[in-house]
Amino acid sequence: MDHSAFLAAPSVGSIFCRDDGKLGRHEVAVVAVNVRMDDWVAHVFSDEGILELSKADFLNPRNHEQWRPKAWRWDPNRFCFCPPTVEWDLEKEQWVDCEASEEEKEETLPPASALPKPADGEHHARWRSRCRRKFPALNSDEGALMLGEYWNEFKSQG
Repeated sequence: MDHSAFLAAPSVGSIFCRDDGKLGRHEVAVVAVNVRMDDWVAHVFSDEGILELSKADFLNPRNHEQWRPKAWRWDPNRFCFCPPTVEWDLEKEQWVDCEASEEEKEETLPPASALPKPADGEHHARWRSRCRRKFPALNSDEGALMLGEYWNEFKSQG
């Protein structure tokens, strides 16, 4: 199998994440990338400073406590994170390319009526975060616009 899904350089501004096992928190960081020919080094800006990740770091499976692209998903058959375009084939015992389902390809925004009403005294940031957890498609430019419009409409009503 071509491991390009694992080894492709992340885009500048990509979001990487990891789960901190000591404190039980989910950390997110932004990436800057330095690409040289077919090799790359990503600089992850985190609370611990600037960490470097390279193509070589992604040859081995990534676990919860290691930095990985936010879009990667947990593979329960291999007990590691992998790109959304591959899955573990139990018969072949190897990673194989897979097509994302139509639902995954097109994440549509929920109707405004499906958004939860802000709780009494709830701040905009907390409400927006709550909506994005419930509807991941809102974590986009279009989603941010929709949330802003709905919040303004709610505030103008009462």
